[in-house]
Amino acid sequence: MTIGEFLTVYERNHVAFLKNRLGTSRRLQKYVGPLAAVALADLTRMQVLEWCHANAQEKGGHAANHALQQLHSMYVKADNWELFAGKNPAHRIKKFPKQSRERFLQSNELPWLLKSLADERPTVENYLLCLLLTGARRDEARRMQWTHLDLDRALWHKPTTKTGVPHTIPLPAQLVTRLRALPRPTEWVFPSQSCSKNGFHAGLWSVTAVEHAWQKIRRRVGCRM
Repeated sequence: MTIGEFLTVYERNHVAFLKNRLGTSRRLQKYVGPLAAVALADLTRMQVLEWCHANAQEKGGHAANHALQQLHSMYVKADNWELFAGKNPAHRIKKFPKQSRERFLQSNELPWLLKSLADERPTVENYLLCLLLTGARRDEARRMQWTHLDLDRALWHKPTTKTGVPHTIPLPAQLVTRLRALPRPTEWVFPSQSCSKNGFHAGLWSVTAVEHAWQKIRRRVGCRM
């Protein structure tokens, strides 16, 4: 069985049941797809190393690390499903060091950023304003549901946080007003951008889509973060 053939099995029997199945599927095709012609049993650690470095040069170390983790997970599943017997070629491959994220928005950048946000669709604008005004993490806001909000009392009840403990925070009046004006086609406050008037995918807004929107805005205002 080739990696490409197993990828079809993996998507049907594993990826299809993930919350972010569409984003995961796209990343698998993008990163693991180039290895499709290689037999599962023939992939070597040296090939994986070269593949990792190629991904890092083209897409960055973070993307390369993520792709490596997905390849490793695929081989774990292949072993569990008795479709592969042998050493996982992605095991113990050294990941690229994480880049420091000690970069904060400067006061002189804020007016330009807010002006750029105003040009975006309401979902994008209000999602990023939520991050700016509450200090929430990317995925906390991305997973926000209408049932988590008490807009009458201006509260956001986070069911889970990084520490695994539920937490409630106050919402600024400016943000409450904006949230009230948003449509509610799904349970998600910031749903998938595939939503439309004629129909919508009732899924969670993917990490890939969020990062794409943020990068586009940063490029527009010349903000490097």
